Amino acid sequence: MKNLLLLLLSIFLTTNVFSQEIDFSSYKYIVVSSKFEFVKERDGYQTSSLTKFLLKKKGFTVLLDNEEFPQDLSDDKCLALYASVLDDSNMFISRNKIQLRDCRNKEVYTSKEGKSKDKDYKRSYHEAIRRAFNSMDQLVYSFNPSKKKVSKEKKEVNVEKPIKIEKPKVEPKVVEVPKVKKPEVSVLKFQKNGFMINDSKRNETFTMLPSQRTDSYILISHNGLMYKRDGKWIVEFYKDGKLISLTYDLKI
Repeated sequence: MKNLLLLLLSIFLTTNVFSQEIDFSSYKYIVVSSKFEFVKERDGYQTSSLTKFLLKKKGFTVLLDNEEFPQDLSDDKCLALYASVLDDSNMFISRNKIQLRDCRNKEVYTSKEGKSKDKDYKRSYHEAIRRAFNSMDQLVYSFNPSKKKVSKEKKEVNVEKPIKIEKPKVEPKVVEVPKVKKPEVSVLKFQKNGFMINDSKRNETFTMLPSQRTDSYILISHNGLMYKRDGKWIVEFYKDGKLISLTYDLKI
C-alpha cells in the first residue's frame, strides 16, 4: 500500500513538472507590468524592477510596459510574453507567484508560490518574488525566430491615398483665321482667244477679243480697248460721254 502511494505521488509530481515545460523559443521578449495590482504606485517597493532583473537571468530581453518598444515588437505584440506578479498575501505572510501570459491574454506559465514572513513590506515582497522565481528552474530559454508566433491581431495599415493632381483647365483659344479676300480682279477665258475680266470692286465684267496688234485687245462689252503699257494693262472705254481709263496688274 505504501509503495502504491509513493508511485501515485511520483506520477503526480512528474506530470506537474512536465505540464510546466513550455516551449518559450518562439518568444523574443518579456514585458513586465510597471505596476502590479497589489501596490499603489508604479514599481511600488521596486517589485517591477526586481521581476525584470530576475527574468533577464533566463536570457529574455525584458522590458517594462512603459518603456519604448523595439520596432519588431511594436509591429507584432505576439513576440512577447507579458509578466505580472500575483499576490495572495495576508497581514502575516507574503505570498507571490510570477505569471506569464501571451498576446491574447492566455496563461502560458505560472511559477510556484514564493512566501515570506518578513515584517518589512519591501523585504517581504522581494523575498517572496525571488522564491517564486527560483521555482522556475525548468524554464530554459533560447529564442528561435523560425518558431515565432504570428499575431492574429488585425493590423491597421495606413494606406496613403494618392494625391489627385488637378490639371489646369486650358480653355481652347479661338484663333481667328483671317478671311482670304477674293481677288478684286480675275481673268477668265471664254473663247479660244478671248478673255473676261471680272472687276468685283466696280461690279463690272469686261469681255475682250484679241486685235491684230500685239498686247492689244478689243473691249467688245464696252466698246473700248485694252492694251499693255509699262507692264500694266490699261482698259479704256467711254461711258456717258466720258473716257474711263482703268489700270490692272494682270497675267494674261
